Amino acid sequence: MIISITGDQGSGKSTVGKLLAKKLNFNYYYTGGYMRKMAENYDMTFEEFAKYAITHKEIDLELDEWQSQIGKKEDNLIMDGHIAWHFIPSSIKVFLKCNEEIAAKRIFNDKSSNRKKETKVANINEKKEQIRMRRGSEKIRYNRFYNIEIYDMDNYNIIIDTSNMSADETVERIVKLLKNSKYL
Repeated sequence: MIISITGDQGSGKSTVGKLLAKKLNFNYYYTGGYMRKMAENYDMTFEEFAKYAITHKEIDLELDEWQSQIGKKEDNLIMDGHIAWHFIPSSIKVFLKCNEEIAAKRIFNDKSSNRKKETKVANINEKKEQIRMRRGSEKIRYNRFYNIEIYDMDNYNIIIDTSNMSADETVERIVKLLKNSKYL
């Protein structure tokens, strides 16, 4: 089984993905981490790199190939990435939604190493604007390069609003839905 996880920034994709992988004893892959490494190689912040990627398709092509190859070579994995479901079409596609205010607070207060190289903002409103800009960049790129709409919920098998849920509660909900759907 392969599970692809995508969703809104701040919805808990990475935390949920890691916990779900641990619970199911699956490997976990994170496209955001791969892209952050690419940004470092270009000596850019993550936000600068996301803007750069709009006009440089080779960035997405490298990321796409990485995801696709893992999906072809391995099984029993979680792929955390905005369009992992597109490159691993046989995956069970999970979308995590989150209220913008809650998402901004989560990200603003996140002190993990994943976020250390992101552009710092002074307050929640600036973080919301940063989220909107990144979402706009992704929508443009994915529509332009692949003719897909990542926020079309028809693309996904499981959709969960995590706004008022802990990561553990979200994992339990996913596992329950997988069992009820006979995926597990």
